[in-house]
Amino acid sequence: MSRTWEVLGAVGAAYTVGPQLAASALGLAAVRSVPQARGVVALTFDDGPRAGSTERVLELLAGHGSQATFFMVGERVVAHPGLARNVAEARHAVGNHTQHHRHLWTAGPLATWREVAAASEAIEAATGTAPRLFRPPWGLLNLASLAACRKLGMVSVLWSVRAEGFFWQPGPEEMAAHVLAEVREGAIVDLHDAGPGGTEPTAVLAALPLILRGLDRLGLRSVSLPALLGL
Repeated sequence: MSRTWEVLGAVGAAYTVGPQLAASALGLAAVRSVPQARGVVALTFDDGPRAGSTERVLELLAGHGSQATFFMVGERVVAHPGLARNVAEARHAVGNHTQHHRHLWTAGPLATWREVAAASEAIEAATGTAPRLFRPPWGLLNLASLAACRKLGMVSVLWSVRAEGFFWQPGPEEMAAHVLAEVREGAIVDLHDAGPGGTEPTAVLAALPLILRGLDRLGLRSVSLPALLGL
């Protein structure tokens, strides 16, 4: 019995932890930053689109003349196709964040393919353009997701600065201070335009003006990920 569990554990590790470590260590698929970039960073927003908060993020970015990238959940794109289209028409990049925001370490190969492919189809239907970028929920890749990205022509992107976490929910001032202390040229900053379960991301909405003004002081501007990555 112990041998069986050892084999199962090895297989599970090869499917989940192994690809995650390989992607991070070798840069095979998971981009975290672009250190050679000069004077620019990439602000990214996960889990939308969400009525109300995504529009507010768009307004703040437009008022500052900044571009960003939105990693969208397919089922939310289906619910708000016009909002997804507005993001794209404002010349922001739209990326794939799976169809149902499922934890990919619990998804088999077929389920993973469906999560990734369905989200790409939803985004293309709403915006007219297939996404070229992919971010797994919680930043956790598996082997099948890397294969799906390769098949669908997407680059998997994580982040170098995270503004909040599952166990860390800072207020707006703390969030902005953390981002501005950690950001460097070529950084990829992870934010959200929808909170857990589709709730309003109140801290992000309040922190974003502080972050944008702080980037100005640091001599940095936000561009889309395709611009940062040279796509």
